[in-house]
Amino acid sequence: MRKDFNIFVEGVADARFFKQYIHHVFGEEVADERLIVLKGWDNLKTEASAVRMRSMSANGGVNLVIVDADNDILARKSEISRWQQANEVEFELFLLPNNQDTGALEDLLENIINPNNRPILDCWENYEQELKT
Repeated sequence: MRKDFNIFVEGVADARFFKQYIHHVFGEEVADERLIVLKGWDNLKTEASAVRMRSMSANGGVNLVIVDADNDILARKSEISRWQQANEVEFELFLLPNNQDTGALEDLLENIINPNNRPILDCWENYEQELKT
């Protein structure tokens, strides 16, 4: 596995999931400083993100952006692509849940979780509803 990379994700849950997933699939630990938590995908479009990406690219590394497609995957791709071109940064983009449909990390989890563990997602959905009230 390539060691020079940054992975930009929206939130702490995304970082935790991908850290564990990479360890499970590749047997590799991902250093915390390689997982950049944006605290919302809009924070990708900052000068700090651009500087970090340029630095990684200049040193031969790879940047990966993994954010939610949310309600309009084409609009999200387009907006991120415009920012990428305007800021002359290099990165690979993957939109959750599967890089082709609208949705988010939670949709990915709903589709891959063992049905026996469904109560965990029910608990999470209840938690999210409590936050909205």
